[in-house]
Amino acid sequence: MAKDHNKEREHRIHYEIIVDAYDEYEEAMGWYYYFADNLEFPMEAKAQLRLRGGKTEEKTVKIVEVDPKSEDSLTLRLGITEGKSDRVQYISPEDIVSINTTEENLEILNDWLYWNGHPLL
Repeated sequence: MAKDHNKEREHRIHYEIIVDAYDEYEEAMGWYYYFADNLEFPMEAKAQLRLRGGKTEEKTVKIVEVDPKSEDSLTLRLGITEGKSDRVQYISPEDIVSINTTEENLEILNDWLYWNGHPLL
């Protein structure tokens, strides 16, 4: 969890997102449904993408969905497309460098980043 405490954000996380979660799996399910039920798509973003050979490159992407496989996993991922391609690939929310979206979407993404100890967008 982040070092600087944000009581409003922590209250939302504990009482709206992971309420009644007894283990990591149930906590992950809470996050999945929080994202799936509340994010509005598409979103324009810059993301740090992993390339072959272990290199990374910052690219402009469109976030189009929450990975449906995240529902059954401890890993939350977002589906993105690049350019005019319809091919969806998946990234972690932590891979987002900057984003152009609504305040509500930004709050949701920042809740995740805060909970996982990453810098906010």
